[in-house]
Amino acid sequence: MSNSNDSCNLPLNTDTLGLTYIYSLAFSLGLPCNLLSLWGLYQLGRSGGGGCQLVYILNLLLSDLLQLLTLPLWILYLQGAHRWPYGRPACEFVGYVFYVNVYASVVFLCIIALDRCLAIVHPLSSRGVRTVRVASALGVAVWTLTFLFCLGGLLPSVFDAERLLCLEQYPVSLRYAHFKIATVVMGFLLPCGILG
Repeated sequence: MSNSNDSCNLPLNTDTLGLTYIYSLAFSLGLPCNLLSLWGLYQLGRSGGGGCQLVYILNLLLSDLLQLLTLPLWILYLQGAHRWPYGRPACEFVGYVFYVNVYASVVFLCIIALDRCLAIVHPLSSRGVRTVRVASALGVAVWTLTFLFCLGGLLPSVFDAERLLCLEQYPVSLRYAHFKIATVVMGFLLPCGILG
């Protein structure tokens, strides 16, 4: 049995139209909505409101914005018949930014939900941990851990120089397969358990 990428016979062009529409819609609606939300958050912060929620939502908005900014490149990649013309460093960087922001968004959504739960269920006893200082430290910790987690899973390269594929190497390396399994656990199962 051959271990080449062709052995899987995965037709990459079947998702081109659907993903192009989804990414285009997400970008065209998401960018102005996130920028409007940032402006609203800025106004709330200037008025002295928001507290730790302001920090968490700001981090969530920044992760969403960074992820949205990668979508035009993915659209061009799809429209170019799954050929990444920008080279290995750009593929690694854009893929890394995309994944970091996917998982950072999930973590910040969980933190916002946990913060709301503490505020409602334990309003007095949770005041010490529901501060801007704690929220800022937690934000730095989330970004740092997410950066390191994705760095460990996405590198070595996720770029196929022969076929110019970006994040679409089949069969995948054992390291990347372990990374993807960990992302299901940490990006889906754990947050579902926390929110449940």
